[in-house]
Amino acid sequence: MTATLIAPTQTVTPTDSVLELRDIVLEYPDGVDADGNPTVMRALDRVSLTAHRGTLTAVTGASGSGKSSLLSVAAGLITPTSGARIIQGNRTENYSDRQLAELRRTTVGFIFQQPNLLASLTAAEQLELVARISGARGADLKVARQRATELLDLVGLGAEKGRKMHQLSGGQRQRVNIARALMNTPALLLADEPTSALDAERSASIVELLAQITREFNTATLLITHDGDQLAHADRTVHMTDGCLTDA
Repeated sequence: MTATLIAPTQTVTPTDSVLELRDIVLEYPDGVDADGNPTVMRALDRVSLTAHRGTLTAVTGASGSGKSSLLSVAAGLITPTSGARIIQGNRTENYSDRQLAELRRTTVGFIFQQPNLLASLTAAEQLELVARISGARGADLKVARQRATELLDLVGLGAEKGRKMHQLSGGQRQRVNIARALMNTPALLLADEPTSALDAERSASIVELLAQITREFNTATLLITHDGDQLAHADRTVHMTDGCLTDA
């Protein structure tokens, strides 16, 4: 059910790190100066970060500080201007679009700020869809259905697996979102403000669940958050200011 990753062009010595960002610079065109010369906006300024298996790293910072850009580079959605992006020992900053898509499908799990779930599908079908997109059919699809049930049990929604999204609360929908992100057993789990639309109690339960999953699934998890109350569950906290990353 999981495809073989296309061979990388460069390899580094494997460690327990899943993600390594080394001196990442990300620049965007930003108009012209008074003399008509092109200018750039530097979203990430020589950022270095390592995320290890079984650890949850919280990334804090004000809006516009570069947190989303950092997550997009880590996910392979954006190619950095310079620097090295190493995922599971493979240098990936020069991967083709096809290689990056394969990497995301097999290695990276996304937990979005908004769950983006399909209203016409039940909770279990949201997860099964991931397997179908990955090519699961026949016996593989049967295995995927069992995995979907187990994951929904894990996030406390086993009894709700037949419900559609309008029948679930916001916190329950976000738990479906988390379970869906785990369907392909990702090594790298990226969570972008997953509790921004939830109250304090539900936010705390979601972050506690992410910490539990990080350890039980041995993932390297990056959590983008603006909520200081969530940091108690993090193994490490880093802070972004104007595209620069420092330990908090």
